[in-house]
Amino acid sequence: MPTQAEERTRYLNLVLDSTATKKLIVAGPGTGKTYAFKEILRKLGPGNYLILSFIRKLVDELASEIGDVAEVKTFHAFCKGILHEVQGIVDIYPKLPQIIQKDAELVGFTFSDFETKFRNLKEESPEIKFFLARGDYYKYLSFDDSVYRLYQLLKEDNSILDNYDHIIVDEYQDFNKLEVEFIKELEKKGSVLIVGDDDQAIYEGRSSSPAFLRQRYNSGDFEIFELPYCSRCPKVIVDAVGAFILKVLELGGLEGRLDKHYLPFTQGNDQINELYPKIKTITVSVISTIAKYIEVEILKIPITEIIESNTAYNKYPTVLIIGQKHYLAELHKKLIKKYPNIAFESRSEEDASKVLEAFKILLKDHNSNLGWRIITEELQSALTLKAAVLKAQTTSPFREVLTTDFVENIVSIIEIIKIVKKEVREFSAAEKAIIRASLNEHTDILLNYFAPIIKVEPVEQDPEIPTILLRTFEGSKGLSGGHIFIVGANDGSIPKIESNHTIKDIECCKFIVALTRTRKQCHIISNKWLASPMDKKGNWNTTFPKSQFIGLIPSQYILDQGYQKKEKIK
Repeated sequence: MPTQAEERTRYLNLVLDSTATKKLIVAGPGTGKTYAFKEILRKLGPGNYLILSFIRKLVDELASEIGDVAEVKTFHAFCKGILHEVQGIVDIYPKLPQIIQKDAELVGFTFSDFETKFRNLKEESPEIKFFLARGDYYKYLSFDDSVYRLYQLLKEDNSILDNYDHIIVDEYQDFNKLEVEFIKELEKKGSVLIVGDDDQAIYEGRSSSPAFLRQRYNSGDFEIFELPYCSRCPKVIVDAVGAFILKVLELGGLEGRLDKHYLPFTQGNDQINELYPKIKTITVSVISTIAKYIEVEILKIPITEIIESNTAYNKYPTVLIIGQKHYLAELHKKLIKKYPNIAFESRSEEDASKVLEAFKILLKDHNSNLGWRIITEELQSALTLKAAVLKAQTTSPFREVLTTDFVENIVSIIEIIKIVKKEVREFSAAEKAIIRASLNEHTDILLNYFAPIIKVEPVEQDPEIPTILLRTFEGSKGLSGGHIFIVGANDGSIPKIESNHTIKDIECCKFIVALTRTRKQCHIISNKWLASPMDKKGNWNTTFPKSQFIGLIPSQYILDQGYQKKEKIK
């Protein structure tokens, strides 16, 4: 009887030995896609290869490992690069849809959902025509706008794309209609391998759908393969995910799901499977108690595992905490007091400051219509903005419809910033006063951002100190961690419940993604309340029910610690 290692090699060899020009691999979490890509390109030998994915972390990993033999890009970076070659400099402003939405309202149109129209290829919609005209006026593109424009160019002249010996498209379950049609154009330029997993389709907000992966799978145009063995997760995780999926299917969820194997690779992993045979679940009172539980469990992590996570070839966080943003923000405040190696990418003041964004644009081009449009909305009245948008429309430079005094004040600030950057010095008191007179509360963000950069020698990280990363369910995609804490495991949080009391498939997929980030131990934590169970008037706050998803995992895979008060956790 063949060993698991031999079976895993057999599955991979089926792909390597195939001569089909269109191949599709269904590969679950932790089943070795990166290794498979390397082996595929190794066997093909030298050539012109392209690998596309939506997930920056995966792209970075692939680029570091096989970037010397293949062009590895995120989907939008690839599109921007081609547009740059064809049309010259291309500038992307992610918030352009919000700007153009506001413009439409100001000129009297009832347009909406510009991004959705692009993503679903509603080519005749007035929204798309209006957006393209405004984008041309501002000389900036959005992410979806850039893909749409390139797609239109490809339909007219496919020769603007290089010919490739092989094209690999990863995470296909995350594609929307526009991107699917774009990939079909790309398929004309070389042999293609599509890779995806409809159990990990968690980006519904961008009009993506696992239906597109399922359509390609069932089309008969592709030779189908799978990578069934998960070598990342302990056996209990893989078994629990399989049982969870079966329960969801029995309840009518995941309709149309692709039938696939997902098996634990246990060969050589006996120690981990013995050490972590169960998923731990616990119910606590409030978020502060969740923090206490996490602190206690971190202290139990063996030093060998901490060192392993910090020194492995592909480093990973010792602890990965997954949940909704409001949970993560509160946990970050509490845990950072004890753990300096903690990271939580929340929206910073700089990212939130549109005034700062406007100055970044105007420093590149002091006549930029977009830069003047943004700063007018932020610093002038609503009536002034409306009058300016109506006057400018698509021909007059935005700067020219503004008052001379306002323009001169902004230009003076631009000149001050240029001088400070050139001379690499602090802002003087007089310069600060000039800036503050025009920008008021926005001044400090601007001064902090454009202050001279002081080089600080990086401090070498102690490999014996655990690293902690906090991520949303969507943000955890492409990551893994030694010890996973899924927080806020309550109905209404994970899963969200629709108004008609149903649960969307995407909620099941988010839970699967969270579970399968686990390399060692997984904890699922429910809480009865967000803060104190009583408000200031002594009334009881709303009680959250424990996530029904926990009940869909068979009890043999669970170590249920019940409800524990803060003082009992140790």
